[in-house]
Amino acid sequence: MDNQEKIVYHYMSVQTFLKILEKSLEDNNLTFHASDIFSMNDPTEFKYGFEKVWELLPKIEEKEGVLPVFRISNLWRGERKETEIECNNKIIDEMHNEFSSPFVICFSKKSDFLPMWSTYGNNGEGLSVGLDIKDYYLVAKREEIGKSYKFYTGAVEVCYDDISMDNPIAQYIENVLYKRYLSQVTMTKLSELKKEYLKEIMSYASTLIKHPAYSYEEEYRLSKRVDTEQIKFKTNSKGKPIAYIEVKIPKNCIKHIVIGPRCDYDSVKLILDTKMKQLGLDELHFSKSGIPYR
Repeated sequence: MDNQEKIVYHYMSVQTFLKILEKSLEDNNLTFHASDIFSMNDPTEFKYGFEKVWELLPKIEEKEGVLPVFRISNLWRGERKETEIECNNKIIDEMHNEFSSPFVICFSKKSDFLPMWSTYGNNGEGLSVGLDIKDYYLVAKREEIGKSYKFYTGAVEVCYDDISMDNPIAQYIENVLYKRYLSQVTMTKLSELKKEYLKEIMSYASTLIKHPAYSYEEEYRLSKRVDTEQIKFKTNSKGKPIAYIEVKIPKNCIKHIVIGPRCDYDSVKLILDTKMKQLGLDELHFSKSGIPYR
């Protein structure tokens, strides 16, 4: 395959992918479900990312020479009744209750990986669908500072543990979000503005930082923030309610499909190949998982 380094993989069941393909016959797009970050397998991961970004903010402010009074990291200074941690936890709870945190779709650089099959690939009976979307959506440029927009990023590489200043996530915070905050800052309602941009920064970055114990997934995430009227709800296989949104990805982003190690390769490929031809995707690359799976 050409440009294989740009392909990221989403593991799912065969049934789910067939539903995506069936719906794509209507508008030529693939409709993926992006889940609320608090609905993910690890409900504490947003808090972990929040804490890492909170540690990063003073470094950005020091580099930019932001006066102490305007620093977002000084938001809770002077609060006497609650600790900094308690104040941050309140912000996290607000974001959860308001659905102001982003919705995400998870991908991996690994196309055929045993832990991914067992956790996300229907216990080896699913698919690993490779899509070239890393460059499809672009993060905001410096010229967009000051404009009102909901961020919608491309598939951004997840950072495991501490985040360095030269990481693209930190660069986006510094060069877009924080500069936009500084362009609007005044002494009037300063605390409210700090809270607004703290939520904005955390909504973007906290979803992209995970504990190093998950680094084996080599994850990428596509994230989006939306207005509440776009949010839908469903239950997962365990009956847990999940908030989600529909995300359209052009069908020609599909480049490669790995058929799971416990699938009947020939029958699954025949069905998928037929569906793909209906969509005009005649040159799609299929491969069989090389993993022995009991």
